[in-house]
Amino acid sequence: MLRGCQHVDKPSLRHYADAMSTWTSVSPAPAVLRAGAALDIIAAAGRRPVRLPEIAAGLGIARSSAANVCAALAEIGLIKEVDRGFVLGHKLVELSGYYLAAFDPIQRFNDYCRMHEEVHSYTLHLATLEGLNSMNVARSYGTDSVAVAPRVGQHLPANCTAIGKIMLAQFDDDEVRRRVEAAVPLQAMTVHSKTDVDEVLADIRATRERGYAVNDEETYLGVYGVAVAVTDLAPGEGPYGVSCSTLKASMDSSQRDAMLKLLRDVASATAG
Repeated sequence: MLRGCQHVDKPSLRHYADAMSTWTSVSPAPAVLRAGAALDIIAAAGRRPVRLPEIAAGLGIARSSAANVCAALAEIGLIKEVDRGFVLGHKLVELSGYYLAAFDPIQRFNDYCRMHEEVHSYTLHLATLEGLNSMNVARSYGTDSVAVAPRVGQHLPANCTAIGKIMLAQFDDDEVRRRVEAAVPLQAMTVHSKTDVDEVLADIRATRERGYAVNDEETYLGVYGVAVAVTDLAPGEGPYGVSCSTLKASMDSSQRDAMLKLLRDVASATAG
């Protein structure tokens, strides 16, 4: 039996409902939306088992309803019960493997990074965009000293990351504004993060004109990053971006140019 827990902030189901926004003739099933939100709650806890009352409180539903959601997730292996609480299940690893194998840009990125020695100077990231969140889908470890690289599958607010900005810059101003305004209040990761809507929009316009994005301590203090878009993708693929970061103290124009050349080579190979 599951008992007692601490309260966690209630996740918004809008993240899941927004994914259906282009399907105007259907209504998302509430139980499935709750299941997705329950997975978010459990994932956010890391290795700590999340007990049923905490999940119910986070979803804003009765414990009996939360129990039904968790029972279904456990039945298909997406979560498992340990120490009277829940952690993520191994089925997610299997599904993520299928996801990564299904997308050619991810395979091309991984293949290029594995075969080219010059890539190994930096830790590189490939990401896609979900709403106003960039999600890392692949990573190539380098010999650089920046040890704050986000993990594969991690979501970061696009307004705070170079890779998020370069993907937003692939849309027109109206679509960028729609995504930004839908995410208000915008998340800040450091004191340098841009959270004013007009300031973010201006930053995206500047990124579009420049042809690459910069992250000047907006995700991590002391870290400077650049990103370029993966263009010329097949219909239905993307958006994607590639990025790398270094310590701001070591950044100069020649290093930035070298990073951008590397990223453009990787982006071209990723596009196929």
